[in-house]
Amino acid sequence: MKKRIAVLLVLTLATGLISAENETEKVGPINKNLEGNYYILDGFQFLSYEKSSMGLETIVNNEIEKIKNDSIRKGENYSIVGYSQGGVRSLAYAKMLKEKYPEEYKKLDAVITVSGIDKGIKALDGGFGRLKSVANNDVDILWGGVISFTASLLPAIEGLVPTIIFANNRKEIENWLIGLTSNVGEYISCAWNGGTEEELKEIYDMMPQSEFINRNVSETEKVYYKRIVGYNSVWVWHCTYVWFVPVWYFTVEKEPIYQTFVSYKDKPKFDEELPVGYIVGADSNTLGFLDETLEDCVRITMQSTAALMINAGMVHTARSLDLIHLALGSAGHARNCFNAARWLYNVDGELNEIKGSSENDGLVAKESQFYPKTFYNPATNKIEEVHSKVLSDNPNGYTEFEEYNHKNINPETNDKVKVEMKKMIYKARTKQW
Repeated sequence: MKKRIAVLLVLTLATGLISAENETEKVGPINKNLEGNYYILDGFQFLSYEKSSMGLETIVNNEIEKIKNDSIRKGENYSIVGYSQGGVRSLAYAKMLKEKYPEEYKKLDAVITVSGIDKGIKALDGGFGRLKSVANNDVDILWGGVISFTASLLPAIEGLVPTIIFANNRKEIENWLIGLTSNVGEYISCAWNGGTEEELKEIYDMMPQSEFINRNVSETEKVYYKRIVGYNSVWVWHCTYVWFVPVWYFTVEKEPIYQTFVSYKDKPKFDEELPVGYIVGADSNTLGFLDETLEDCVRITMQSTAALMINAGMVHTARSLDLIHLALGSAGHARNCFNAARWLYNVDGELNEIKGSSENDGLVAKESQFYPKTFYNPATNKIEEVHSKVLSDNPNGYTEFEEYNHKNINPETNDKVKVEMKKMIYKARTKQW
């Protein structure tokens, strides 16, 4: 049952996002504009995905064929806009197109990613293990709070609450949770139970430094360097001469302590001459994916629940002065209630922990949405170029929208994002970077 709650917790990062109708390719119709033609590569279909051995490489190859043979385009130049998962696919598209059809590649003006998982989804860094660990820890906190809150209402059987109060209702609640999770596909349970790459190839391809990303988008090079982290005091022999007679003596000197660190340099696989634009979402409010009224309701409910948890914790604290209740676990129940209340009050920070970054668009870490123009090499103290043809007026190499999350930054519906996209496409066509 706790596993199902954990699954629902993780799904708050996915609900309400886009879904594609055809999983073998996710490219929309051509958009013809004065600034230049472009196609939008759509994102991962959270709501309709089924277990599959088909990965992103197959999808990108299908998208290459569809665009190459698009009769509406009539061989004209075009750009690719990748939204969400489409971001990493659009960069792979450029690399794979050049290898497969060099002449067709010459017609590609630019690639633009919008809230793209260009470096993969950071929440999946290291596989499902880390995500499960964080989610299970959160569930333990919340579940412990529920049990301890109930115990505060029933002091007479306080020590038996976990086994008695929920015994009759456990199966009913579990069936309800299973029904909710089944609405988003069996892949959720498969992933939670350690699904293999053969079963969930597309999800594995979305992990940072996946085989797909390393081969078709960018490799990550480790750069090792040393820094002084402290000093040891050591006795050192010294010698001096007095009237040509050697005199030896001890002195205390500071000996530096070095520690080896590692930094990571991106080495893109796409052509360094390719103009690339990055549009980054930075509204980290995951609950903002919900309707505004519903979000307000959820937040009010969480704060009210947190207040109840604190009151229950105070009740348990008072009871712990009684040796009988202390023996029944009142001190532990108080701690559970206070921990659950702290989690509920800090729900945004807790969700950020699952996402792996405090700066994100509600789903994707900000640092995963772009490849930097340069890299500071701490081993040489020099700045090295990663790729320079970046379509942004911002010296950081990307255009950031603080007011948009992963859902409402959608390039198909967001007019401000459309304007920025068209500016980038025009820059690419007129070679302004």
